[in-house]
Amino acid sequence: MRNSPIYNGLILGGLLIITSFAMQLINPKGFIMYGSFISLLVIIGMLVKSGNDAKFFNEGQLTLGEAVISMFIPAAIGIAMCTVFSYLLYHYINPDLVNVAMEVVVEQGSKVLELMEGVLNEDIDVEEAFDTINPNDILPTFPTSVLEYIVRLIFPGLFCSLIIGLIIKTN
Repeated sequence: MRNSPIYNGLILGGLLIITSFAMQLINPKGFIMYGSFISLLVIIGMLVKSGNDAKFFNEGQLTLGEAVISMFIPAAIGIAMCTVFSYLLYHYINPDLVNVAMEVVVEQGSKVLELMEGVLNEDIDVEEAFDTINPNDILPTFPTSVLEYIVRLIFPGLFCSLIIGLIIKTN
């Protein structure tokens, strides 16, 4: 089924929301640790589909600019939908997810600090290092959500659109 870039963006946003919601229900810790990677795979797959749709609509001819635009528009729409959902997820749908994120930060940070102790040959107080972190510092705010959207527009949005565009362009 061939779709316009806007429709592909709505599909991408829906896929990202469904994937995120299902992952955080099934395994919240896995969602925190691997959710971004799974989302990246979904985004790349949808960008390829969107680029191929644009190529089909242009009768097999596609310049790099047309390819990038036809993939960046769905990325911008889908990532915006996912960013809004992420904000709602942490604030209203599953507020306990912040505590899971805090556990992951402490667990992964402890591993890093233990490695640093071995390399630096110094004693590092792991408990003291994490006492200053407040779970509310991890909670996304409106400004951090906007910043997250802008960063995600650059990578994977623009960066992947450019790479895939270089592959599927015809002239």
